[in-house]
Amino acid sequence: MIARLVFVGALFVSTAAYAEGAVERLLARNPSTEAEQAFAQGDKRHIVVPVCDGQNGAVLPGWPLYESPEAMVAIDNGIRPVTCGDLAANGGEKAFRRVAGYAENYNRRMLELTRKGAK
Repeated sequence: MIARLVFVGALFVSTAAYAEGAVERLLARNPSTEAEQAFAQGDKRHIVVPVCDGQNGAVLPGWPLYESPEAMVAIDNGIRPVTCGDLAANGGEKAFRRVAGYAENYNRRMLELTRKGAK
């Protein structure tokens, strides 16, 4: 009987973790630590966040606001941890702001590490 309860409890926890969306999984991590780990493994890509206004745009939070060839390459090669569907399922604009804030911290840390590595 106890073994069944433990099994059912474990099943419930694993189902709840699986049901957790991409937005919450992303926001559960520390962006600076994640950037440092990715950089240490040779992954220097930045996080790109979709703009879900019907025009299929994307933003690169944490980068300077002017358009540059480097920014375009970063957008083309960037990590896209969430989709418009993920954002809509988690509150739309509020989820976008939260993910953009996370991406801003991640990308700024990645830019700092890249600059330090170039010296």
